[in-house]
Amino acid sequence: MLAAQTLTAFAWQAIPVLAPAASASYGIGDEYIGFLTSLVYLFAMISALVGGSMATHFGAITVSQRALLCCAIGALLFGVGSFWTIIFVGVLIGCGYGPPTPASSQVLARVTPPRLANVVFSIKQTGIPLGGVLAGATIPWIERLWGWQIAAFVVTFACIMLAFALQPMRQVYDIESKLNAHMPRPKLRDFLRPVREVWRRRQLRRLALASTFFSATQGSLSVFIVIYGVNHLHMSLVKAGALGSLLALSGIFGRIAWGIVAEVTRKPRHVLLGFAISMTVGLMALALAQPSWPLLTYYGLVVFLGLTAISWTGVYVAEIARLAPPGRAGEITGGTVVFTFAGPLVSPALFSIALVLTDSYAWGFGLLAAGTFAAIVLMIQVLRAGPDPEPATEPDQRSVN
Repeated sequence: MLAAQTLTAFAWQAIPVLAPAASASYGIGDEYIGFLTSLVYLFAMISALVGGSMATHFGAITVSQRALLCCAIGALLFGVGSFWTIIFVGVLIGCGYGPPTPASSQVLARVTPPRLANVVFSIKQTGIPLGGVLAGATIPWIERLWGWQIAAFVVTFACIMLAFALQPMRQVYDIESKLNAHMPRPKLRDFLRPVREVWRRRQLRRLALASTFFSATQGSLSVFIVIYGVNHLHMSLVKAGALGSLLALSGIFGRIAWGIVAEVTRKPRHVLLGFAISMTVGLMALALAQPSWPLLTYYGLVVFLGLTAISWTGVYVAEIARLAPPGRAGEITGGTVVFTFAGPLVSPALFSIALVLTDSYAWGFGLLAAGTFAAIVLMIQVLRAGPDPEPATEPDQRSVN
């Protein structure tokens, strides 16, 4: 599951890395990558919702294979270099990027001992920053040696190889395909059911909304931190690039470390509240940062944000899986991922608008801090509230008993 999430993230992160080299072939400026980002997250949101229900019906390995093949075809089309294929690239990469989170929740919730849930889910969620690190470490070198199109085809080959490598695991882990073989295929209302259920359940709704603000911060930081270093802090591209690397690497370490903390303390919701508070403090510090500050101060601040704004997902997904009805962790996770992906779908565009209107990064980071402050309020409500009563739900014959 970690490998599947890493390679789908790798396929997406390779696109902005190759954008400067590919822009001439496409006849558009690489600054338009923001529009492709929104397209990817729009279809990631849709595919995550569909992927959760499909994992409940067909199994997590099957869904992961299909996601990898979508990314493979998307990377292949990107390598063609035609202006008319770029929309299909965004659609296919988005369709591949969304399902691995709910699909992996479906199988991991079944096979992971409860005492290890936060650690296991946190390790699996390192796949997203790992994909970014892998893209940043390998794609520029491949592009330099053989060209950007070969680099795109390498991504295609890697995704196809992993999809085939997962094939033997279908017999072991895709028990849903056997249990639900006689059931009809999911319909549109089946895909929408998890969203409605998440919204009806008070605790799930609050956690899902908090994840919107968390992911908005994560998405905007990943897009703007290097640009912020160059334009606002007056760093060289090499020094500003180190900000992006530190953000991703500290996120990998943080996801595992906070999963252990949540497991040892048995207080994952307190850890999530700590994330919200820390993100707010870190974002306000970025908004106030000045070029005259020592270089190590910026690096330390980015590491702090990497340990919080990039590290929250493992603890969060484990908590969602714990609250989900038995056998439906993937489906319910897919319902919450719709809220989660809404953050990076909207926040980079809002950040850009604030930057254009004010010519100041402070307003952009201030808006993100306002969102994480709202997450603080939501998490306090989660901690104060008791368990949800079981809502009156629609019959779900596809659930695995």
